[in-house]
Amino acid sequence: MLDTFQQLNEKHKRTIILITHERYVAEHAQRIIDIRDGEIIKDEKNINRRVANHSHI
Repeated sequence: MLDTFQQLNEKHKRTIILITHERYVAEHAQRIIDIRDGEIIKDEKNINRRVANHSHI
């Protein structure tokens, strides 16, 4: 599913908002926003972004 989101973002210029508790999933994003108790505690560009494997599509 992560590869599909990346393709939608890259090829079709779609913005994807994904909410997760899994850091591994968040590492695929271009930007990571950490929220605690309803407050933004960190908002940064992900310079070490993981790239999903598109080879099976």
